Amino acid sequence: ELYCDFTISPSTISLNNSNYDEKIDITITMTQNSADIAGLELNFEHGSIFEITEPLKVNILDRKNRKQAFSIKARDGLSPRVVYEERIYITADNDIRKWVDIEMVIVDYDVSDKLINQEATIETKRLMKYLADCYGEYIITGQHQSSGLAKQSPEFMEIFNVTGKYPALGHFDFKQYSPSWVEKEGDPKVPIVENAINWYNEEGGIVTFCWHWAAPSKFLTKTKYPEPWKEGFRTGASDIDIAKIMKSEDEEGYELIIKDIDAIALQLKKLADKNVPVLWRPLHEASGGWFWWGANGSEAYIELWKLIYDRLVNYHGLNNLIWVWNGQDKSWYPGDGYVDILGEDVYGPKYDYSSHTDRFRRALAYSGISKIIAYTEVGAIPDPDNLFKDNTIISWFVPWGGSYINDYNENSMLQKVYNHKKVITLDEVPDLKKYPLD
Repeated sequence: ELYCDFTISPSTISLNNSNYDEKIDITITMTQNSADIAGLELNFEHGSIFEITEPLKVNILDRKNRKQAFSIKARDGLSPRVVYEERIYITADNDIRKWVDIEMVIVDYDVSDKLINQEATIETKRLMKYLADCYGEYIITGQHQSSGLAKQSPEFMEIFNVTGKYPALGHFDFKQYSPSWVEKEGDPKVPIVENAINWYNEEGGIVTFCWHWAAPSKFLTKTKYPEPWKEGFRTGASDIDIAKIMKSEDEEGYELIIKDIDAIALQLKKLADKNVPVLWRPLHEASGGWFWWGANGSEAYIELWKLIYDRLVNYHGLNNLIWVWNGQDKSWYPGDGYVDILGEDVYGPKYDYSSHTDRFRRALAYSGISKIIAYTEVGAIPDPDNLFKDNTIISWFVPWGGSYINDYNENSMLQKVYNHKKVITLDEVPDLKKYPLD
């Protein structure tokens, strides 16, 4: 009776940008308790990704030929932004089969700096060019500040006290500019928009805005929250049905939606008038369903995204916006013509400094072309060493405000991140008003 057991080394292979085009040597070794001999057959499960560069010299294992080796290499012409999986399997003629599992991720960090809005301002083009130039080489620090106080916010001051540096990107929120909020509370007590203008023009920082959009007052009928306008962005705070609105089944609702968009357009125009480009991230985390704009399905959401784009760009002529999509699911993607940058919001456990590679790879599949990917919200900041090692080189990260910066991040990690040679802080941002376009 033939009996030949063997091992394969390595049994798993990970390939990325740095080594996907290198030759990989694989060795088959007869185990010590084997007897007799066995012939070997080598096959690829998929067969179109890799090729054998050095075949087995003798396709048998016996006491004389205890080890056999061969080499493989990724085929030329593979598309970037794809996760490739392959299995090599070795079968002996005594029906023993062993596998080599290969995973390969090629990321195209050479992205275009062309914006979807061809009328974008020169300042907006300069910012996009800077982001594209940094992508894959450096990671930009960011931070949300719940108060809207920018450099004087508790979050920014905490980071400075621990690291001696400030984040390069300031994350702001239009929540308090939602008309239903203003009806009850008046204008924001803190001049958030003016602070964002100063952050760019005086401090030299990058500005990004989201919008926790409180639904129009008409729809804030649920009694779950005592002050529903403050939580009006949540699905549980209102009975707004965006599907009916987008299907023209609620004309009043449509007019209220337009009124809200126009109110935010006035604030964005203040930024535009001061030549401030904005990384604009509306309608975030839609596929989760916890915000009203994602509560009635992807079709209605996509129509709403396109409506906002058309109203802000074509009606209001706002050309200072870089459109950051953060829907978190491919089936909610509005299309390459409506998105400049892809965002993922990633919240793991406290002190989880991993790369969240699965989320990055998911984002790779959203678009058919190479676009910048950022972690637009995080709890714990990913360790830059992990991001580069795992070929998950995001453009920027934004820890959420309040207690997140302390509760999810140790001081030692903040110090490491903010002093990392591959991480950009406020003092390292060039003069974006003069950043070259060529």
